[in-house]
Amino acid sequence: MTGAGYLLQTYAPTNDMAVPFTPTSDLRLDRVVLALDSYQTQVDVMLLADEGGVPGAILELVGTTDALQTFNANELVTLTPSSGYLLRAGTPYWISANGKAGTLSSHWYAPPGITESGWVRRTNGGPWQAVSGPQPGLKVHGSAFKTPSLGGNLAPTWTYNSSLGLPVRGSGTALGEISRAVVFQPATDARLQSVSLALLKNGPLAVDSVHVELHLETGAGSPGSFVVEDLGVVSGLPEFGTTATGITEIQSQSGPMLLAANHYWLVCTPADPDTDVVWADNAALSSGLVFTSTGGPWVFSFPIGLAYQVTGIAHFAENYCQAGTSAGGCTPQLQANGVPSASASSGFTVSATALEGGKDGIFFYSSNGRQQQPWGNGSSFQCVVPPVKRAGLVLGSGTAGQCDGALVQDLNELWWSNPPKSPGSGALVQIQAWYRDPFSTSNQTTSMTDASEFTVAP
Repeated sequence: MTGAGYLLQTYAPTNDMAVPFTPTSDLRLDRVVLALDSYQTQVDVMLLADEGGVPGAILELVGTTDALQTFNANELVTLTPSSGYLLRAGTPYWISANGKAGTLSSHWYAPPGITESGWVRRTNGGPWQAVSGPQPGLKVHGSAFKTPSLGGNLAPTWTYNSSLGLPVRGSGTALGEISRAVVFQPATDARLQSVSLALLKNGPLAVDSVHVELHLETGAGSPGSFVVEDLGVVSGLPEFGTTATGITEIQSQSGPMLLAANHYWLVCTPADPDTDVVWADNAALSSGLVFTSTGGPWVFSFPIGLAYQVTGIAHFAENYCQAGTSAGGCTPQLQANGVPSASASSGFTVSATALEGGKDGIFFYSSNGRQQQPWGNGSSFQCVVPPVKRAGLVLGSGTAGQCDGALVQDLNELWWSNPPKSPGSGALVQIQAWYRDPFSTSNQTTSMTDASEFTVAP
């Protein structure tokens, strides 16, 4: 491969580069491929957040290249990160390449025919500056999340039966206000991704504004008052009787965690007094629970299968970031077990194992996102974006000088007994453990575990 080569170097002046990319779907970061050559040089490759069109906080150290010995070889170098960072659709990110301290220089090449610009470069750690030349060669690979069906009847094919569709109407229509609701129980714990409904306006002149909400069942066998997510108002629907594929897909904005132990209700109400919409049924399924409200209590109405589908991301607690290695050679691991809940008094335990024996520590957490910032000059990273909340001192276990230490805490119990500590239902939380490491040669005399991310259930 030949092409334009841009110099990376660690001696004065230092020279770093970064190239942007934006995922088109939610993916786990699998590997990064760069077009590099090297002269007795190692290169640190990092995933960075975007801050106003320039690289921002370090999200993950993707990896460090081997000390390649061949200059002008223009090799494709592949790095595989350990944590599989969650890349969000439509969110811009940056991949940076920095020469590792103590080595010499290398080049990051732009393959022939590349015309894209928009990459940046900085000198001596200063501000990032835009560069107009062709982008250095980069390929980012990711794997899709498992996206299961949590409930519904639209798969694998769907057609509506015009004789069984049920109306959703406003108070200004001839028959008065009518709302509809169907119930489902998720097939697995998952974060809500989208809801699809077979909604069609009842005639070419009909008003088709429908308000869609997801409610939690609270024990009465009908929609409860707790709204898990307000999915908003939909309109611009196809006309009933003119299409058999009138599916409206609504993307979840907050991504609440849905639990397999719970029942949830999809509720459609009129958003305008003149709303006149048909919620069509799935002709392949003629049974189901459909409830109707005319402004009063919900009552059972028809045993037909109104067409809907709920999908989610099967993603509960996910580890990310990189644990530091202690003075005694211990590399700990964070684990989360149970269901994090804003209302339960126990049942969600976080633990840090393989720590330095007999060393105390704390868990700290926030809902401000992920990062991977160096912790002093040691091997640990601060993986939780501040400001953070501390869960309180936990006394260490194990034997001094061995890697058998552990820190364990039930966060549900903490939040139950101390409500200001609770991040609240629906919060996406990042958590990490900090522990004493007095013999560390870093300037912190403490070390960090890796981190975990989870969503708090009601």
